[in-house]
Amino acid sequence: MIDRLTRIAPGLTKLLSYRFAEDFRHDLLAGVSVAAVALPVAIAYAQLAGFNPVVGLYSSILPLVAYAIFGTSRQMIVNPDAAVCAMVAAAVAPLAGGNADLYWSLSVAVTFLAGMFCIVAGFFSARSAGGVSLPTNSCRTFEWRRNFNLPRAGR
Repeated sequence: MIDRLTRIAPGLTKLLSYRFAEDFRHDLLAGVSVAAVALPVAIAYAQLAGFNPVVGLYSSILPLVAYAIFGTSRQMIVNPDAAVCAMVAAAVAPLAGGNADLYWSLSVAVTFLAGMFCIVAGFFSARSAGGVSLPTNSCRTFEWRRNFNLPRAGR
């Protein structure tokens, strides 16, 4: 049971072995540093995509907490991106036709579907690696290169 939980939520096992006295001071400094940059950027990206600035706060905090529990990479940055915000706004705005509620609903649907595609790709990626959980995000270029034997850029 613990082995299965470790595969699903590897961050929980790290949390159980967390050395509070040694690591908290450094983690607090790192968290404040990231928040000082990430929160204003997330608020701006939410406004860029046509949402209330509060959405930017949620989109920068909640994914970090979720990735801390379910993610495997310690170096991964999880935060809103300007290109994604612009693409969602460009794809959803014409379909919404000026209706704010429809815009919100379509944006949530697109985001949900993109997340589901990433989760499904993660299962295929782990299965193709012999069931080993890889410390990568399934929706990154590395995964596509590895799964389809594509050459690296610039080589």
